[in-house]
Amino acid sequence: MTIVPVILSGGTGSRLWPVSRETSPKPFIQLADGETLLQKTARRALSLGAVSQLVTVTNREYLFRSQDEYSRVLGGSSVVQSAFILEPFGRNTAPAVALAAMHVASISGAAAILVVLSSDHLIENQAAFVEAVRRAAEHAGRGQLVTFGVRPTYPATGFGYIRVGEREGDAYRVEEFVEKPTLPRAEEYLAAGTFYWNLSMFAWRASAFLAELERVAPAHHRGLLAFRAGTASYGDLQNEAVDYAVLEKTDRLYLVPAGFDWLDVGSWAELLDMLETDADGNSIDGESAVIDTTGSLLSAPGKLVAAIGIENLIVIDTEQALLVLPRSRAQDVKKIVEMLRNAGKTTYL
Repeated sequence: MTIVPVILSGGTGSRLWPVSRETSPKPFIQLADGETLLQKTARRALSLGAVSQLVTVTNREYLFRSQDEYSRVLGGSSVVQSAFILEPFGRNTAPAVALAAMHVASISGAAAILVVLSSDHLIENQAAFVEAVRRAAEHAGRGQLVTFGVRPTYPATGFGYIRVGEREGDAYRVEEFVEKPTLPRAEEYLAAGTFYWNLSMFAWRASAFLAELERVAPAHHRGLLAFRAGTASYGDLQNEAVDYAVLEKTDRLYLVPAGFDWLDVGSWAELLDMLETDADGNSIDGESAVIDTTGSLLSAPGKLVAAIGIENLIVIDTEQALLVLPRSRAQDVKKIVEMLRNAGKTTYL
């Protein structure tokens, strides 16, 4: 069984502005241990064992930086071949995943199993991750499409959910995808016990995915073939997530429960949840002098951070921009990016 990790490294991570921008997106954010999210994802992919090829779908502007990131992980190894599929601009995950499947089928054979990973997730317990992928690969080897899910531990409103039905071996049949819910609905999902957080992490044979793409999303399939043949441009491809294009329409989708701790680093509040904090719940990047300050993320590298009497506040200082907001409004940072873009400001870049 040939397993090929595919890393999707796109998106600007607008909720992590001003550190994450179009010119330096979220996968390149460096965490406290010195590694970036992209490097951590690559290490996770290599932990699957006997990986000879690592495929990354990213913007063509990020090629050299991605190669530099990987060089620190691969250490110049010639055992793992790193292949890049370069997009001139993002067209969402359906074209990205399909192009990766076509590439893998041509290089490693149609029976090769893609393990599709996002470059902006953090996963603890590597052994549990490897075990979950092993179980998913067994189902994928039988021609099933597999997604991964984590049982919700609180009524999150920032994640999509998946409702499962009948159990078959180590996996469940997927019954329904649910968008980010309201708090009352999320509380219902938590109590029901049949819902999982959608990790946007997948496993399937290249041939199985492409066959299902042709069956349930023929316009996508035709467009991709035309693009590969040089008779259509990348901009002609449909801009759609793989969830909508294929997974919500197929009857061959299964969910493997993930036994590992997972975090989608989607906002400053979520990043604060994973950072080391002091006794008052603060994470401070830079020299500090704080009084009566709790639950706050204060980042001003190279400067003295002084704070008095604040709680649950996020302050992010960069050379070009200063962001200040309550921790509870972390999901709204993308609105600032949209405002800047609509006003013709270049700061969002």
